[in-house]
Amino acid sequence: MVHSMIYALRGWIAFVAFISMATAIRCFLDTENYLGKQFFSGGAQYTPVTPGLGRIFGTFHALQAVILIHSAFRIEYYPLISAAICTLMVTIIYLGLETFYYKTAYCGFTTLFPIIISAVTLAWIACAPRYLKTREIDEEELMKVMLPRRKKWNKKRD
Repeated sequence: MVHSMIYALRGWIAFVAFISMATAIRCFLDTENYLGKQFFSGGAQYTPVTPGLGRIFGTFHALQAVILIHSAFRIEYYPLISAAICTLMVTIIYLGLETFYYKTAYCGFTTLFPIIISAVTLAWIACAPRYLKTREIDEEELMKVMLPRRKKWNKKRD
């Protein structure tokens, strides 16, 4: 039986993936307004942003969303959880560096919200293994599940 905390964590990770995908779409569609006026300047001063930066930022968030949604579905599979942890850490480090070290991003809602959400998700994922009953997945077992079974044509039909 799966602990109720794991169900809640799956929902939370899916929510974070949805936020990340929304950020990716916004970066692709509205690079100048979102990244230039809100993210890197905070509305105080317009910072010119190239479309390439928007596409890179959007691609990163799209990849993060894909990894997070896969880890939400297969939370008992440690390599996916490890990938989710790595993407969350990259988000925290990147936004932290841009905001506090390089001071190119505005220290406001658009940078602090993703940092806080990623940190909460990391802390929750760190607590999850005690509630997970994991099992090692053998490659042969995985292939049996994924490949269709052969029909036995030599059996007598009723």
